[in-house]
Amino acid sequence: MADASSIRKTTTPLAAPAVGALPIETQNGAGFYESAIRFQLNSSNYSYSYTDSNGITQQRTTGQAFVNSGYQWVPVGNVVLSIAVQNSDDAIDQNIFIADRAYNVISMQEVHAVAGTDASAVTAQITKCSGTTVPGSGVAVMTNTFDLKGTINTVQTGTLNTGTLANTKLAPGNRLAINFTGVTTAYAGAVYIVVLQPA
Repeated sequence: MADASSIRKTTTPLAAPAVGALPIETQNGAGFYESAIRFQLNSSNYSYSYTDSNGITQQRTTGQAFVNSGYQWVPVGNVVLSIAVQNSDDAIDQNIFIADRAYNVISMQEVHAVAGTDASAVTAQITKCSGTTVPGSGVAVMTNTFDLKGTINTVQTGTLNTGTLANTKLAPGNRLAINFTGVTTAYAGAVYIVVLQPA
């Protein structure tokens, strides 16, 4: 299709893993409306509840827009945060993002080149902070934690706290932070990736 004014509905998702295809996990749903702009449910079918004007609780599922770059579909508007933790001295509770608008947290990952060596558990959690809340006291965005003593060079993925959707939604001015627990002796060469979707 030449432009977004010509839209068709198809129940056949883009072929994968051919070049130009969307990742398999994003090909959910009964239909795909496509042109130069494509709109699909996001990979985790992220949804939230709200109360309408009649006082009835409704459920709404968010989606993701893609544009055709000429050879592949590219997601629109996502913000990818990349936070490096070079050594154990950097592994302190810290703010990593201030929301300039409303966002949904879509995914979180961590990988490290040198594992922590302390005898006790050493973990990290992505938290949401508001107002004057300090980074170590925010609400958990993940239901699990990253094991900083885990196998090196192995990507760990956070599990979204979708049981409390408010914890994965950022309002303007909200912050994301990393909350470390335990003694981070030797922990080094780490990077944290957080993907946000404009809401």
